[in-house]
Amino acid sequence: MNGLFNYIWQNFKEMEKKFNIQESYIVKLKQILDEQEQKISKKDEKFFNLGIIMDLGRFSQKYSYKCQKCTTNKNLLMNTATDMATKINTLEGRREITKNLDIVTTHLRKEHKLYIRRYISSMYTILLLSLGLFIGAVVGYFLGTFKIPILIGGGIGLFLGSLIGGIIEAVKKKNGQIYGKF
Repeated sequence: MNGLFNYIWQNFKEMEKKFNIQESYIVKLKQILDEQEQKISKKDEKFFNLGIIMDLGRFSQKYSYKCQKCTTNKNLLMNTATDMATKINTLEGRREITKNLDIVTTHLRKEHKLYIRRYISSMYTILLLSLGLFIGAVVGYFLGTFKIPILIGGGIGLFLGSLIGGIIEAVKKKNGQIYGKF
């Protein structure tokens, strides 16, 4: 029994030497982002929602073993983060940052069913607000006045959209399918 323990311990030590935590993808991405964060204004950081890059990196790392696109997205995020402070000062750089983040978030949403915070509630609010306004306009047409039915339909649609979207988003958050600052 003691020989088996020594064998396992030696293999563990060899694996530990091979895998250096400082060389992992997430640690490198965090170091790069910390360096770049000091060079970027808080206004730009908030406007471009750069805080989600770590979340995108974690999810891309998590799924990269099963998904080739996530492996590509890891490299895309690393390249985006590397010279982000210089890119953010030019129009082409800003477009590139936005495009790269859109590529990653779209892939995570479509293939892995992961959503950024408030995405689902916003979609339901817009959808049901539009539906409420439409129904209000139809009712207003038959009543001969548009003001009151459109206001009521829009209000009900807005309320129901935010309520239903919030409930669905809360369930998805509980399941770990929502990312971003809460």
